[in-house]
Amino acid sequence: MAAECVRLIGADTYQYQEIKRAVEEALDAFPLPMEGKRVAVKPNLLLARTPENASTTHPMVIRAVCEGVKARGGKAIIAESGGGPITPMTLRHLYDATGMTKAAEESGAELNFNCESVKVSLPNGKKVKEYLCLKAIREADLLINVAKLKTHGFMRMTAAVKNLFGVIPGLHKAMMHKDLPDKNDFAAMINDLCLSVKPDLSLVDGVVGMEGEGPSGGTPKKCGLILASYNPFALDLVAARIMGIPENEAPILRDAIRRGLIPSSADDIRVEGVPLAKAINPFRFPGKRKSILGLLPGVLRYPIEDATRPYPYITKTCISCGKCAGICPQKTIFKNKELGRFRVEIKDCIRCYCCHEICPEKAIDMLKKRKYPKQ
Repeated sequence: MAAECVRLIGADTYQYQEIKRAVEEALDAFPLPMEGKRVAVKPNLLLARTPENASTTHPMVIRAVCEGVKARGGKAIIAESGGGPITPMTLRHLYDATGMTKAAEESGAELNFNCESVKVSLPNGKKVKEYLCLKAIREADLLINVAKLKTHGFMRMTAAVKNLFGVIPGLHKAMMHKDLPDKNDFAAMINDLCLSVKPDLSLVDGVVGMEGEGPSGGTPKKCGLILASYNPFALDLVAARIMGIPENEAPILRDAIRRGLIPSSADDIRVEGVPLAKAINPFRFPGKRKSILGLLPGVLRYPIEDATRPYPYITKTCISCGKCAGICPQKTIFKNKELGRFRVEIKDCIRCYCCHEICPEKAIDMLKKRKYPKQ
């Protein structure tokens, strides 16, 4: 993929006319041949939370994209696989909670309830040679990838490229975490996936993103932007600059630069619309800290950072729903009868943070091993 143009479009609120204007600008700037086509629209629906939480792509953005598809002669299908098991019932709950049901009704789009997947061969993949993909996405004529701008405990950030991990159905995502516990290997797999899925257009909802303990436990962060590009790697490179992330600190970008998929700096990407210098709005990151490690070269710093990465700790606000145990790829989370809540066996934990992402109560903190209480 060549480094294409990235467009930054101002949108201060989710008031529909403002979002409609911004999305139409994106669709006009990056036209697709939609006439008579089935167009899969893939949001980020990490878990069943309301739009105000900022964990998921806002329904107004999805509504505007779907209306844009319809106006250009296409048929929009909203398709996503959340963090847990995927069934028609769980999808219904996910769509209802995140506002996708209403977005589909108002735009005339179809909601996907087909939980079938197809096996996709990837012989040239660096870290994965095949994967399962939602059939509705694989068989669509076009794919519009509509991500959310967020921090991420494992990958540092999540935007256009990471959003494509959602094409993998349900708990198969957790198994990929188990197979690739190293963050650099996992990032390379995400890039393999992006190169295979090949979204026709990517947008990022940055009107209100998430900072802090993202991608689900953080706080809303107003950024006032819709980002768009044909190239999801270039889009994420620009998004990282906006968020205040050095390119070499985001594993997905580091791998993409190493492969030659993008330049080494956002300065080498053509940015249109809102000037990049005016769009910069640094985010607060998980476990953000300043230390002497920042002065070390990557070959020394990365192993030290990995060794000191925190472990998930389930706090007293746990309601014992068991979703963390259900998604854990290592099966290292158990109910502690004495504590009255679930706990993590950190000796087997691979620190993929799937439990942190899926917790509906934000009941999981991150603690260094030396501070981890005995349970």
